[in-house]
Amino acid sequence: MYRLFMFKLVGLSVAASLLAAWLALWHNRPIELAGQVSDLESRTAVMEDLRRQVDLLHGMQVETRRILERLQEAADIHIYASRYRIERGLAAAVYAAATAHGFEPDLIFRIVDEESNFNPSDVSPKGAVGLMQVMPATASIYGVDRATLFDPQTNLNVGLLHLRNCLWAENNDIVKALDRYNRGNRPDALHRYASRILKGESFNY
Repeated sequence: MYRLFMFKLVGLSVAASLLAAWLALWHNRPIELAGQVSDLESRTAVMEDLRRQVDLLHGMQVETRRILERLQEAADIHIYASRYRIERGLAAAVYAAATAHGFEPDLIFRIVDEESNFNPSDVSPKGAVGLMQVMPATASIYGVDRATLFDPQTNLNVGLLHLRNCLWAENNDIVKALDRYNRGNRPDALHRYASRILKGESFNY
């Protein structure tokens, strides 16, 4: 299915390019119609028809691209749900939150797995709550109370806002930002938490 849509997308792109080239050609040469009739009105009609075809193909390209993106997203969510053995709805929530906040989903899935093992009701001995183990004191900075942190979507949004602020505080150093997320202002010279999350990989954020 995915490969078929890719072929269609390439085909539409080629067709749109050809029609655009034909438009330029018609613009610079006379139009030969049945009965050897060639005049400005006929030439304009042909060009307008070609423009409509280009617009139609462009619209088809945009829609095909959207379909491909949705298919890719659905496939990714299925993969994450299988990898972490979680419900698809939860995987979709994590994926959507990650992309909405500009993080690569793989990074956020790793963090949630490390923090709470995908348990929205998890509470740590120190009082951190939910999927991303957000401290109530941290949540209050973002106007969210402890009880609301048990809502998965709210927890993800607060956690990712805080992670983004950690990145800002650490000049976009992802290792230090992850350590700050996990330990607050207490530095970790060994970067143990960041090492478990990153596993030697780099991410865009």
